[in-house]
Amino acid sequence: MDRADRDKLSSLSCVQLAAAIRERRATCVASMEAVLERAGAVQSRLNCFLRIDADAALAEIELGIPAITPALAERFVAQMLNLDGLDAVSFDKGCYPGQEIIARIHNLGGVKRRARRYAAPVAPPALGTPVHTVARGA
Repeated sequence: MDRADRDKLSSLSCVQLAAAIRERRATCVASMEAVLERAGAVQSRLNCFLRIDADAALAEIELGIPAITPALAERFVAQMLNLDGLDAVSFDKGCYPGQEIIARIHNLGGVKRRARRYAAPVAPPALGTPVHTVARGA
């Protein structure tokens, strides 16, 4: 507040000053309501995007599309992630890192480990934890 504003306020009566404060407060409240309304619209859009992301993630799981993080990228070949079954790997053409290994596995009959969906009523195991099947009745 500069000197001119202070001088203007000091010349007002108590009633005028109270009215000026109410007017200023109403302006501030209206501005805050507009900001909150915009924030609500942004939050609504963000919630929509999060629902879409969750739906997309669920669809990828149901389709068997693996989600590989950088920490896991070097631990698997395409067949271990079932990418051959999804027709996500071409054995006929192309040139890419690891092509020789993938073609050798394809031609020699397969891999010893494959990704599987995991569902249980408990928390999932930590990354890298071996998960084994148990024979029924054992």
